Amino acid sequence: MNIDAVNGFIGSDWVYKENDCWSVFRNASKAVFGVEIHELDIPETSSPAENSNLFESNSHNPEWLYTESPTPGCAVLFKNIRGHPVHIGLYIIDGNVLHCEGGPKRPGRTSYDSLNELKKVYKRIEFYEYLPNNRS
Repeated sequence: MNIDAVNGFIGSDWVYKENDCWSVFRNASKAVFGVEIHELDIPETSSPAENSNLFESNSHNPEWLYTESPTPGCAVLFKNIRGHPVHIGLYIIDGNVLHCEGGPKRPGRTSYDSLNELKKVYKRIEFYEYLPNNRS
């Protein structure tokens, strides 16, 4: 694990397909943990229902393994009150998540936040380990 690589992401502005939540998740997975994650074609503006279909269909692939508690390098999937995935982050260590909130109308920045603080904003959170050699 390259914990120093986390600092290179913190404070970077949200940019669609370059530094949105999925891009930060993918790029940080590689930089921090050396794990390459496949690309997803996420529309720049999408509804929670569209995100739900996209994430749900991919999270059921055999390389994604649901886990009850976070482990370093796992995906943190944030869901709205209806259970639709609306955001993703990367669990690093010691209860902290690297993620980039925002969108085209309200761009945000990449931050490194406590999972406990994020639980106050996102009521439903799930964890998935990425195991690329787990394909059937």
